[in-house]
Amino acid sequence: MIIQGIRKVIGHRELIANLVIRDLKTKYRNSFLGYLWTLLDPLLMMVVYVVIFSIIIRIKVENYPVFLLAGILPWTFFAGTLGKSMTSLRDNADLMMKIYFPRELFPISITLTELLNFALSLFALIPFLIFYKIAPSFRMFAIPGLIIIQFMFVLGLSFILSILTAYAKDVANIMTVAIRMWFYVTPIIYPPSMVPERFRFALLINPMASITEMYRWSILGLGEFNPSALAIAAAFSVGFFLVGWWFFRLNESDIIKRL
Repeated sequence: MIIQGIRKVIGHRELIANLVIRDLKTKYRNSFLGYLWTLLDPLLMMVVYVVIFSIIIRIKVENYPVFLLAGILPWTFFAGTLGKSMTSLRDNADLMMKIYFPRELFPISITLTELLNFALSLFALIPFLIFYKIAPSFRMFAIPGLIIIQFMFVLGLSFILSILTAYAKDVANIMTVAIRMWFYVTPIIYPPSMVPERFRFALLINPMASITEMYRWSILGLGEFNPSALAIAAAFSVGFFLVGWWFFRLNESDIIKRL
């Protein structure tokens, strides 16, 4: 089923490209700064958290602005994708009633759009790396692999949530709160060392915790390469991707009736 689905999606690659272009145009339409908002949004978040957690609460982390930005950027990709993809079927109900094409193209196109924004936002790190004299390292070659792992995890969740939201609008409201809570239980604004020992197990079952730490390792050299945590995160990602696509295809024929 998965292989057939992949072939069907590849056969509609031009439509996916058009959907991505449409999403990008919609995002930047009538925007004076346009693409710069992709850089400004995480930078403004970083400034707020730096003031709160570096000056007021005083979390002691070396090069804290870069530490923070290296966590905020992948989280923005994660949260932004889920926030948009879970309502993607409802938002495009009229289009789906007019013509037939694989319905999974909507969450896929949104995930690809947010992935592109994420890739562009990584340029925001460059001036900080220069300012803090953080030299490029062989570790940065791990970033493409991390992006693939995160992409599969996010896309799998997007498949599941888009179907559930098609069944019940309340899912979107519940997930908005859940994503907000997920942010604070993921070591983004604080290092994992601040998590009490008895709760450390939760980091292993939170793929975003391991993925965030691996981004920081590859960009900043913080911590150590943890193959076990990365393997668990990769297993979660592949599992969510396969289950998510299976769940989507299982319910695809019933979507129109629910919208």
